Amino acid sequence: MSVKLKFHFEPAILTTDGPRIVTGATALPAVIARLPDNYLDETTALIASIPGLQSAQKLQTGTTGTLTKAQNDALNTVNDWLRRARATAKKAFPGEDVKLRADFQVGINKPEDLPSVKARAQIVQNSCADAANFAALKLKGWTAKDTTDFATAIAALGTTDATQEGAKIDRQGDTGALHTAQNDLYDHLVAIQNAGNLELPASNPANAQARAKLLLGTFPPKETHAKAQPTPATAAPATAPATPATPAK
Repeated sequence: MSVKLKFHFEPAILTTDGPRIVTGATALPAVIARLPDNYLDETTALIASIPGLQSAQKLQTGTTGTLTKAQNDALNTVNDWLRRARATAKKAFPGEDVKLRADFQVGINKPEDLPSVKARAQIVQNSCADAANFAALKLKGWTAKDTTDFATAIAALGTTDATQEGAKIDRQGDTGALHTAQNDLYDHLVAIQNAGNLELPASNPANAQARAKLLLGTFPPKETHAKAQPTPATAAPATAPATPATPAK
């Protein structure tokens, strides 16, 4: 299950502003006293965990990309065997259009998604393995090894598909772990600031320096939204002056 971020700013800000907030709170015992035991240590540990989680997530993204290339290579191999089998079948069963379409999927090339291609290839490979069909194909140069190699290509396509799906799941898991840690860090930083806000109210000017150490008023950053430009009013078209009536003669 995916984990959504609960804040709406660049996540990198957490690990740049977070240490400053922790350092500021460390110098304020009254603020620390308002927080649970070891809260600053927990926050520091969360900050330290983020880079490793980011690296794991990026690694899975790269791995998935590599598997996509492997999957495409396997798909190309299967399509090559499909072409060879169909070409041989046309020579082995000339004029038998129904058989060619049903057994060897001649003329059927849609849809092009991987499961559909794989299903068509399996039908054709099974037809090549059929004893009666093979006898006719063999006369046109097809071999038992061709049938076996075709089956191997289909199996390889299935393996790359399953492996890629596994990598996608791993990537989702790593992304979920990263987002969970980022959300926890955000909660910790906001809690530290709230303790500071309670202990050091803005109404007292003497608290300004201590509040600044906690980045109160600076973190979280405010979201900026572009203001819609007013649509200029469209001037009404000028009305042509009325043509004076011609006096009757």
